[in-house]
Order: sequence, then C-alpha cells, then structure tokens
Amino acid sequence: MVGLGSFAPYLLMINNAASGVGRIVGGVAADRLGVFNVSILACFGMAVLIFAWMGMNTAGALVALCIIYGFLSGMPVSLQAPMLMAVISDQNLLGTLIGQSLSKYH
Repeated sequence: MVGLGSFAPYLLMINNAASGVGRIVGGVAADRLGVFNVSILACFGMAVLIFAWMGMNTAGALVALCIIYGFLSGMPVSLQAPMLMAVISDQNLLGTLIGQSLSKYH
C-alpha cells in the first residue's frame, strides 16, 4: 500500500485537471475518428487502467495513473451530446434527450 498522507486529496485534483484536457482532445479526435470510436477506445483504456491500479506501488505511479485515467475519462463525458445526435432520427427531440440523459432520474 502506498502511503500518500496529505498528498492523497491532490490526486482528485490532478484527475480533474487531466479530464479537462481530455474533453478538449476528445472532441478534436472525434472529428477525425468518429464519436463512437473515440468513446469506445477511451472506455476500454479506462477499464485497463482500473485493473492496472491494483499493481501501483509508488506515489509516482499513482499520479501517472490519475493523469491518464482523468484524460481518458474526459472524452466520453464531452461526447455524450454528439453521440445522442448521431443516433436520434428526429433532431427536434435533441434538447429533450440530452436533458434526460444528463438528469439524475430517467
């Protein structure tokens, strides 16, 4: 177990900062590769990192994991609305569906 002490809360801030970068890069990548392709690749990368987390033994490895995981987790978040746009048939319902997908209760 890695004892991070007072540095542990900063991992969440590192994760959130990397997520902001991932949201921007995800949008640019989706323009070139496709919305669903980028989202699927990011989700697969996050799944791999969840299993890699068990093998982290140093603080540096955890920071690197937080940066990469945050970067990848930002991509599907920013691509939720474009994915809905790609699958609906009636564009007039887009605002309603985005609101329903982002709400707490469906």
